[in-house]
Amino acid sequence: MLPLLALLGDGQEWRLREAVERLADQFDLFQEERAALLPSGRAAVFYDRVSWARTLHAQGWAAGKPAARLERITPQGVEVLRQGLPRLDVSLLERFESFGQPAGDPEVRGCPAW
Repeated sequence: MLPLLALLGDGQEWRLREAVERLADQFDLFQEERAALLPSGRAAVFYDRVSWARTLHAQGWAAGKPAARLERITPQGVEVLRQGLPRLDVSLLERFESFGQPAGDPEVRGCPAW
C-alpha cells in the first residue's frame, strides 16, 4: 500500500490504470508478471492488488477520488507519508477514526467530491 500512497504523494490526480503502470515500472515487472491473471481469469493480479490498496486507502481516507476514475492523496495521506513509515498496512489505517466508516462530509475527507 505504501508505494501507491507514495506515488499519490506528488499531489497530482492519477487514473488507476496509469498508477498501476507506473508502479509496475517502478518494480521492474516483466510483461508476463503484469499480465498474470487471477484464478477467475477476470483481472490481472497486479492491477487487482493496486486496486485493493486504493480501496483500503479510501477507507482510511488517505486517498480520495476528486472525480470519476481519478485518485489523489488527502491531507491524512500526506500526514502518513510524513511519518516516514517503512510499511503501510491495515493496522495503521485502522488508527484513523474514520476507517471503514460510511462517507461523511467530503471536506473532512479532503476531497471536493467522493
